Amino acid sequence: MTKIERQPSIDVNEIITERIQHILEVAEEFNLQEIVRKNLIVNRSEDSSEISYTLDVSKVNFEQYPGFQMKLREAAYAKVEDLSITKLRSYSYHGFHLEDPKKDFIRFDYEPFKERYAHVHINAYKQRWGDHLVFPDDTNLDISKISCPIAVKIFNRYAKDEGDFPTNQETNQPYVEIIGKGR
Repeated sequence: MTKIERQPSIDVNEIITERIQHILEVAEEFNLQEIVRKNLIVNRSEDSSEISYTLDVSKVNFEQYPGFQMKLREAAYAKVEDLSITKLRSYSYHGFHLEDPKKDFIRFDYEPFKERYAHVHINAYKQRWGDHLVFPDDTNLDISKISCPIAVKIFNRYAKDEGDFPTNQETNQPYVEIIGKGR
């Protein structure tokens, strides 16, 4: 039992236990279950009125794409009286090709504690794609609807081909669809 952090959040119409289960299912689908299970912590508040989870994976690889690496971070909580509303506290999903990680990377961030940039934004190679991209002004990817499983699916696609960049609005419709489908 622990105290639950209640920083600003995005409310997600999803039962928190189902959200956790879906993280585990996608981890299994992409053969990442061991590392995800090791880094997924689920807690209850001291008075048992809230449940929370934190996923913090600092390094993960797809076996079939050894030149690609991900970092996954997500934190959320829900009140036991209404588990159907998951309060997403923060996330950072970072994927990059190891050959040139400074250019071939993308990071989806929700950081409500940041004051300089929009809370929900995309970081990418600034000289090519821009930086701190915000929907709908700078990108067609609505990452306020993203989750860890969606990020893993996006990164799996991007890992196959670094030329298939998620923020290239001329070719990124498959990424828009992944986010649009949810899960």
